[in-house]
Amino acid sequence: MNEVLSKMLNQEVEIRCTSSGESLRGRIKTCGAGILTLESDGRMTYIAVDKIISMSQR
Repeated sequence: MNEVLSKMLNQEVEIRCTSSGESLRGRIKTCGAGILTLESDGRMTYIAVDKIISMSQR
């Protein structure tokens, strides 16, 4: 997953980390050391890569 995410820097994505249907959206800023950083509306969100269930490009 790290390799895929690293190739998508600066792209808009939707990330799902739970099976409940909730998702996080934003632009990928960094991906390293098991942490994905998304930026959305000037706010940063940090996500543990090993918790990601699915991802789609927006």
